[in-house]
Amino acid sequence: MVSVTPSTPPDGLASSRLALLVSVVIPALTSAWYAWTNVSAVNSWLFMEAGTSERIAEWVERSAGVALVLASLSLFWRPNFLACGWISLWLALLAIATEQLGGKAFSEVTPLAHAVRYVVPIALWLFARGKQELAIGLLRGSLALTFATHGYEALQAHPGFIDLLIPTARRWFGLRLRESEARQILTVIGWMDITLALLVCLKRWRWLAGYMGLWGMLTLASRISAWGLEQWPESTIRLANGTVPLTLLLFWSATRPGPVANRPSPA
Repeated sequence: MVSVTPSTPPDGLASSRLALLVSVVIPALTSAWYAWTNVSAVNSWLFMEAGTSERIAEWVERSAGVALVLASLSLFWRPNFLACGWISLWLALLAIATEQLGGKAFSEVTPLAHAVRYVVPIALWLFARGKQELAIGLLRGSLALTFATHGYEALQAHPGFIDLLIPTARRWFGLRLRESEARQILTVIGWMDITLALLVCLKRWRWLAGYMGLWGMLTLASRISAWGLEQWPESTIRLANGTVPLTLLLFWSATRPGPVANRPSPA
């Protein structure tokens, strides 16, 4: 009988689960910190669009922050649906509220650009329940959606991206980019992001996941490199853009087929 055995034992999936946990907890805690120190999009939507009082909007936001902290802490004990569902819901509400409020460049595509943020908590819950392939499928789809949306924004010369490129090039490389040159770079980045989005849906290439993870981390770091350490919340809230590809890399490495073993068939 010919059989294919995994190259690593099931315990090799623990690193994938840890990467997923980090992808959920750090953005959730960042959202909790923001809820207590700033005015979130949900707060603004409740006050400006839903007509609630400023006091109620603030109470909702502060309560959400406390719930995010409690939910995050509970995940270290056991990824349960209540905690993962709440984190996912709040991050989705932030994206929807941003889209509803408008007033920012490309705010209409925010729910698509943030897809990986609010999908990853559900993926963690599924992964912990043994439904790893379903979880990985959700991660691939949401990651592709996020990268493709960012690619579209880059092709349209998102002003926020231009504001990242120009100071980063000047501060770290001593280059003085003109806006026209930044737009050309964004065109290349845009098509690259869209290509990566398509490939991650079609292929289980470990190098692809590694490259997407590296690129995601570089884009996170660019916010701090351009605007300083005070921008850390804007980076950590986007952590899943880099750690979800890392999760794919670890999972595909842990479950890749090993060498074919020829064993005699039973008599």
